[in-house]
Amino acid sequence: MVFTYFYFLLYLPFIKQSLAEALAPHWDNTESTYISGCKHVFRNIRLEREDIYHYFHTIRVNFEDYLRRPDTKQEFLATWQQDYNEIAEDMRDDEETKAEIHHRVMVSGMHTPTPFPPHPTHTPMIQVREEFLAKIIMILLKI
Repeated sequence: MVFTYFYFLLYLPFIKQSLAEALAPHWDNTESTYISGCKHVFRNIRLEREDIYHYFHTIRVNFEDYLRRPDTKQEFLATWQQDYNEIAEDMRDDEETKAEIHHRVMVSGMHTPTPFPPHPTHTPMIQVREEFLAKIIMILLKI
């Protein structure tokens, strides 16, 4: 290593020679431990960054697949409109007819907008982890 016994003797003359002789062997060990620790930490940061890139790629691909999924709402709407138009106009005001029309809509499941489907393992804890990862990514990308 660069810093050895001579470092203590030449650059720190106010340290007693006996103390410098005792510290010199430990300095090499301390320096190598520090360097290996730094290498380990930086390697873990690179691995985490790589995992984050793969994770976001997977999320992006899944979202694109979701956006490209087939949508049958228009066919449902056309069928429903055709069925509705087949009902005589004077019967549309009848309460039983209205109830039947509402029942058809409710049974079809098209009465509520369909949000982005939740992931099977989506829990509040995973949401917290995703928010934490997003913050970490923003920090890492600024480095």
